[in-house]
Amino acid sequence: MRGWFGEVPGNNAWLAVSFQVILNLVAIGFFWLIGKRFLRRYQQIMRYSTSAHTQFYHRFHVVWVTKYRYKVVQGPMRERIREIIRQTCEEMGVHIVRGVLACDHVHMFLSVPPKLSLPDVMQRIKGRSSRRIQMEFPTH
Repeated sequence: MRGWFGEVPGNNAWLAVSFQVILNLVAIGFFWLIGKRFLRRYQQIMRYSTSAHTQFYHRFHVVWVTKYRYKVVQGPMRERIREIIRQTCEEMGVHIVRGVLACDHVHMFLSVPPKLSLPDVMQRIKGRSSRRIQMEFPTH
């Protein structure tokens, strides 16, 4: 008998049907659990933002890397970069939905208000973090 997971072993048709039903129920339960977690995360990300007279949904996935992908974002520098980026985004009214600092690149999923353009936001975040890090960690 052929099912979702390929050929079911054995000659007994009843055993094959029950085995296939069990596998299907396990698969449905697994996908239901994964789907529930995904739905919760999706609903959290998919909220519209509002201001005085507008309702908007401006989300951007931004990635930038260090020069030559040198692995320099480590230790206290990493914590300081995180703090500077959060501070800069808070001043501009930009919400960081998710963010990850790796040793050679930065991922951010940003919610940007309509009065700001993405290039201006990135110019301020990257410029301010670069300048402050170079002043505070001159040997790196």
